[in-house]
Amino acid sequence: MCDTCKADSRDMWSPCTDLPKLVDIRHGNWISLQRCPNCRELWVVSPFEPYAAFTYMVKWPRATNDWIRIHDSDDAATIHEWMKNEIRRLYPSAAPEAQKQIDAHEVRSYGHYNLTRSIATNPVEIGDL
Repeated sequence: MCDTCKADSRDMWSPCTDLPKLVDIRHGNWISLQRCPNCRELWVVSPFEPYAAFTYMVKWPRATNDWIRIHDSDDAATIHEWMKNEIRRLYPSAAPEAQKQIDAHEVRSYGHYNLTRSIATNPVEIGDL
């Protein structure tokens, strides 16, 4: 198991947790791709409103070049949508503390992102892009 990002046991880091220190690979439009220095797992990291105060990290299942290509094709709109839907997909199986953090973000953002609406699969297909 990776002691840095815990990639073996988690697919998402919710806000208000001690986020692991990762290595920046590429910055984009309010979103970045980062790599764990220990296990080399890729993570998408983005601060959410209000005030960019709620940072989430979600495992990126593709290669670095895929992230760059998708990001550059539409200024990260697809990756942002994919990430929001991954948070929705992962919410029901998240630890209770993570769910509380996401719930608190939903309250603070007046439900703007609707991240607690669970979904079974992510409708944003990055595999075909």
